[in-house]
Amino acid sequence: IKSIYAKAEQENQPAQKIRALVYLTELMEDVTDDEDRETINLIRKDLQTAKAPEKQLLHSILASRYQQIYDQNRWEIMERTPLGTPDELDPNEWSAKEFHDFISKHYLASLEDPALLKETSLNDLLAHQALSYFKSNERDLPDPVNVFQVNDPAAFASAKTFASTSFQTEDSSSLSFRALTIYQELIRLHLNDSDPSALIDVDLERLRYMNEVAVSGNKDEQYIAALEQLAARYLEAPRRIRRLAPACLRAPERTAHWWARPCPAIRGTPRSDS
Repeated sequence: IKSIYAKAEQENQPAQKIRALVYLTELMEDVTDDEDRETINLIRKDLQTAKAPEKQLLHSILASRYQQIYDQNRWEIMERTPLGTPDELDPNEWSAKEFHDFISKHYLASLEDPALLKETSLNDLLAHQALSYFKSNERDLPDPVNVFQVNDPAAFASAKTFASTSFQTEDSSSLSFRALTIYQELIRLHLNDSDPSALIDVDLERLRYMNEVAVSGNKDEQYIAALEQLAARYLEAPRRIRRLAPACLRAPERTAHWWARPCPAIRGTPRSDS
């Protein structure tokens, strides 16, 4: 694989270099620290000259590799104390906080210039790769004093209202806040699509996630009302967008009477906002 990378670099083939780096990171479970450091250095070297969208892909690959290292060495890493000024070339010395800082940094960098990424069909892919981390909420770190909590009713508002809401927090390290803002950006990118399929998919994901993390006492009612609103807004869409059924199964028991009838299908062209 390294020979493929070297050849791609010699022939100036960014796509081939990225494929080789992806393969290398997927084979990194049983490698030495030096081999791991070598691959990380290759990615970081390419980042210095890469142009979009290759640059965003490299940030995502690097974040994913840091996440793999952390997951494989979690208990050892949790025993380390922060270095203060960590060397990004040497994750073998990082504390848990420093791992999460670097993982977050590169996943967020992978989403820069979303309009360009949408043109190349990469935005949804990179966004969901980042969401797989930010939605996990497994930081293994003490909560800050002002921990971010989802308690704003706008979390369950229509896609358009949700995407334009300015959610506030003093918890700059919150993974769930990052996930929320990524959903906002994804929805903004798809609001004006002629085919609503992608918007419906991401909005359903958003609503399910909000229902998981919200702390408001009436979140179940808000969730179901949001699903009803979404179902009423789309009529006669292709069969493949009938994604509401799984959400029906998650409805709380006390509202089972609403879900006793068949789940409403999400079909067709959206109605205009009221």
